[in-house]
Amino acid sequence: MALSACLPLLATGCIGLEMALGDSSPVGLDDTSPGEADYGDLHVHPVAIDFGEVEIGDHGEASVVLSYTGEGDVIVSEASVAGGAGTVVIAGLTGLPAAVSLGQDVVVDLMFSPSAEREYTAQLAIVTDSSAAETIAVPLEGTGVRGSGSQDGADISISPSAIDFGTVDVSSINSRALTVSNIGTETFFLLDIQPQDATLDYEFEFALPTEFDPGESREVSITWRPTGIGTLSSSVTFQSDCAGEEELQVAVTGRSDDICDICAPMISVDTGGSDDHAMAFYSTTIFGPDVQNVRITNSGDETLTLQDVYVHNDLLAPNGTFSVNWGGSPVSLAPWETSQVRVTYSNTDVAFDLPYPTFDQNILHILSDAANEPDYAIELTGTGL
Repeated sequence: MALSACLPLLATGCIGLEMALGDSSPVGLDDTSPGEADYGDLHVHPVAIDFGEVEIGDHGEASVVLSYTGEGDVIVSEASVAGGAGTVVIAGLTGLPAAVSLGQDVVVDLMFSPSAEREYTAQLAIVTDSSAAETIAVPLEGTGVRGSGSQDGADISISPSAIDFGTVDVSSINSRALTVSNIGTETFFLLDIQPQDATLDYEFEFALPTEFDPGESREVSITWRPTGIGTLSSSVTFQSDCAGEEELQVAVTGRSDDICDICAPMISVDTGGSDDHAMAFYSTTIFGPDVQNVRITNSGDETLTLQDVYVHNDLLAPNGTFSVNWGGSPVSLAPWETSQVRVTYSNTDVAFDLPYPTFDQNILHILSDAANEPDYAIELTGTGL
């Protein structure tokens, strides 16, 4: 998942951005720790990344690979970078959340774009559902240096020089950090920031226009709230009074989709009472059986399959009997779709039926492929007169 040597820009501008479009290839790693860290069946390589010295306006690249060698699946839900003043970003990422099986990898591509002459430290965090590795931390570091092509005067730098939001959920709010820096020797004013798409916006703690002294850096957060499924190909324009660099455009791309949150079928049951795991019935030989309904809802975001619904009656009190109207064939429920099962308690004489979970008697079972309760058991109590 290597990054291209030249990141896209929509217009030429200040030196800080122009350097990213030079003929030279992206700066390679000065020292990437070759070791591999083991977290049970999860393996991370490398254990730390040093981007080394990277010229301001240029960028360095690296990848972290998470491998799985266990049985079944492990869920990798999130990857994020903290620290580094916004100079280290995730430039490419296997779609998350992802269920990773034996022999599969999750690859996180990183890009380091320094905005000032200084050392930067950050940390990549990968979140999984493995008890041995709920959060995997990979230290990151690099140093920004001025290149030989730097010149005196006002010089604006924006890093990274392009933003890719990756695949995001529709109607969610997503943000990426940009760092605006004065890498020159004279003051300039940032006059305005103009997103070129209605779904884009920005957050900046300073009122515009604002002054940047030599060596000063400030962070701008670019936000995207997609309103429908599709792709984003736009830009954000930065206006300044930097001579010859009055307008800089940072390319912004992304993809939006209806991404599941739970990614599994879930069962919710409503028995009509305060306890959805217990029901009480009263039947008489004069007025007839007691009939109650059980509502079954798929509260997940994938299809729920009801495989069977049945009752195990007890063997001690044959005068009272529980039954259900299950048809015998599996039933599929879409997310938030509901089905109903009728439970009947009838008696032929005086009867008192209690649930015996240990012996699985007077228990209603709802069998499904739900992730939370695949065998939903309801204890049944019946009184017959």
